[in-house]
Amino acid sequence: MAFNRHTTNYRSWREQMTVCELLDNYDPTVRPSGRMPTNDQKGPVIVWTSLEIRSISAISERNM
Repeated sequence: MAFNRHTTNYRSWREQMTVCELLDNYDPTVRPSGRMPTNDQKGPVIVWTSLEIRSISAISERNM
């Protein structure tokens, strides 16, 4: 991928190139080990997420 000053922001291009370099050897068929931080046993991969609702617009029973 080449950088073209007329069409590309250098910082954005560099960030994209960094991500591409990190994922260059990525193999989606390999499952993560799933090791727990408290012990050395293998197990499921635990993914923690959170959701913050900043606002709720009008609620209509008709559209539910």
